[in-house]
Amino acid sequence: MLTENERLSSIVFLESLKTTTAVSSEKPNSDANLQSTLSACKGLEFLGGEVTGRDELLKVVLSTYDATSGGFVGADSSPAVFPSAVALLLQKQIGAKTELNSYAPKTLEFMSKNSSIREEHFMTIGVVDECQIKGVDLSTSIDFFTKMLDSNGTYGDSLLNNGIAASALMRAGAAIPNRDAVIQLLLNGQKSDGGFGDGEHSDLWTSYCVMRALRLFDVQPNIEPLSSWL
Repeated sequence: MLTENERLSSIVFLESLKTTTAVSSEKPNSDANLQSTLSACKGLEFLGGEVTGRDELLKVVLSTYDATSGGFVGADSSPAVFPSAVALLLQKQIGAKTELNSYAPKTLEFMSKNSSIREEHFMTIGVVDECQIKGVDLSTSIDFFTKMLDSNGTYGDSLLNNGIAASALMRAGAAIPNRDAVIQLLLNGQKSDGGFGDGEHSDLWTSYCVMRALRLFDVQPNIEPLSSWL
């Protein structure tokens, strides 16, 4: 748990990353972008801070929309899955319900058609779940993860694969044929430092994906060393 001073210091830091257009940078003295902005907004919400400049931020988000494809463009000015996911999640995060309801159907269709890698399918399902958008056909992304299932009932030997696949399928309302096998693999993957990682060292991305899956399974790893590592 954060102390009060840590919480307040974290809020001040996140607010310091915001530019005059309400878009945030990843770190001080770096270029602002919408992905960093989404992380900053989520962090402020978690910490009890306030997201300001919502109208200005919404204008920036909507300015990246590509009406022809239905996707949102990224740094290379081409519509793509990740910037599209960020754009929809930001609309949800700042309470732009009217805009979200308007853009989501075509954008999610674009995302579903253009997802090709694990993280893109993960994000497509995640957007639908987090934004609570009904009536979206997620069969392509569900099939992608279902095909990863092996004879042991897990999604390969990788912690990251299992964390992503299991959480994506559960968020999509799909079945996990052998929940116990996946849970055991994830729990066994906790390293001596408390974190999770497929390599020699724990890393934040794998730890996040594992913890998201375990939370959906309603299972806890050893929390004390994980908290210390974080």
